Amino acid sequence: MLPLGYKHTPETIKKIRQTSIGHIVSAETRRKIGKANSIALLGHIPLNKGKTGVYTPERLKQMRLDKLGKKGYWKGKKRSQYVLDKLLEAHTGKPSPKKGKK
Repeated sequence: MLPLGYKHTPETIKKIRQTSIGHIVSAETRRKIGKANSIALLGHIPLNKGKTGVYTPERLKQMRLDKLGKKGYWKGKKRSQYVLDKLLEAHTGKPSPKKGKK
């Protein structure tokens, strides 16, 4: 593994390029790469998918009690003017997400 920030010399880049020119990837390999990329693009399957009953009722009650009385993470905080300007610029000209809903 190369150290972080390592740069290949122009000669090394040329050698690497020469070794890969004309390299033909088989149809089977292309299919495998395509399948791997499609899975990566769709996201991964969560580790807890389909699992129920992981926590006992006592533990669920304790977790609920631990959260009671604590304020939310954003409660009382304000966004900086920089962030507000970026949001305004990003959403300018777009219809409201509430438009068309009753």
